[in-house]
Amino acid sequence: GPAVWLASSGSDFVNGQTIFIDGGMTVVV
Repeated sequence: GPAVWLASSGSDFVNGQTIFIDGGMTVVV
């Protein structure tokens, strides 16, 4: 899920970026 993705490969890209989560959803942080 998103939490696992963020904790692993996504953790380097969470700073003001648009991240793509499994399932095709998009989250802007």
